[in-house]
Amino acid sequence: MSTQNKHTAKAIGLSLLITIFAYFNMDSPKPYPAIYILFVSVASFISIYLISMITAKAYLNFIKHIGCD
Repeated sequence: MSTQNKHTAKAIGLSLLITIFAYFNMDSPKPYPAIYILFVSVASFISIYLISMITAKAYLNFIKHIGCD
């Protein structure tokens, strides 16, 4: 599995978990629940994916800097 696929799989899994959590904790009088759930899923996927990419690059730079390759 390539590194890109690992980040994508991690982001999909965690965003699905966050979306399910938001669905069950959603108040019933929300005016547009489908849009709310869609927004939660997209925002969580993007944020988790970016955090995963940034931390992976930072870790590789750290390993290169201390000379552990």
